Amino acid sequence: MTTKEIGEMIRVRRMARGMTQDDLADKIGVTASAIGMFENGKRRPKESVADALADAFNVPSWAIYYSEDEINAYIKNVTPMEDMLLRAFRAADETARAYALEMLLSHPAREKENRA
Repeated sequence: MTTKEIGEMIRVRRMARGMTQDDLADKIGVTASAIGMFENGKRRPKESVADALADAFNVPSWAIYYSEDEINAYIKNVTPMEDMLLRAFRAADETARAYALEMLLSHPAREKENRA
């Protein structure tokens, strides 16, 4: 998506939730001016801001860069276990994330899969 399309998706999600630019800005810790710049396609949100937007909109971080239709298609395929893992991973600190990722990537079942 282009910066302008991302901005439009931010605006659509904000308005769908009945939020003003000031409301969203307060919720994610930026200025209303920054929200306006994102929505008008003049600035692309940094990763940390995209994470905060995702939390405010209750979507995965990457969803800031995708349309509602693309997200709905993704969500239909997410199992409850995957959703729980994602939420726990997002809430964890960097040390716990690194440990969890290493544990999952080095699991014996994954090693068998890689050899096949």
